[in-house]
Amino acid sequence: MNVKNLIYLVGRLTADPELRYTPQGTPVTNFALAVNRSIRKPEGGWRDERDGFFDCELFGGAALTLCEDFKKGATVQISGSLRQKTWKPNGEQGRTASKIEIRVESIAAVLEVRKANEATEKQPEPQPA
Repeated sequence: MNVKNLIYLVGRLTADPELRYTPQGTPVTNFALAVNRSIRKPEGGWRDERDGFFDCELFGGAALTLCEDFKKGATVQISGSLRQKTWKPNGEQGRTASKIEIRVESIAAVLEVRKANEATEKQPEPQPA
């Protein structure tokens, strides 16, 4: 069976991304993404419910762009794969800790149409001359 490990998320950056470099000189940034789920209300309409916070890692030129152009609260769409990192905490014998993080392959800004529409609605209509 050919199994695929793919994930797509849209969420907000929880902090300004910080750039660092690997020993080989490759740019890398780690960031967290806050993701909400829209739930239909029984009386109609929608409400957002927190779905989770996801740790992400991004390498290369995209890491540079993310750090230069995006700040805390920016809405982004990511695609990538899940990775499990393991380590021995504080040198403990026989115990292994782990966490799942997303290795990001692509990232893009998300245009917030709702806010753009609200701004358009608030502008006064031009008056004839």
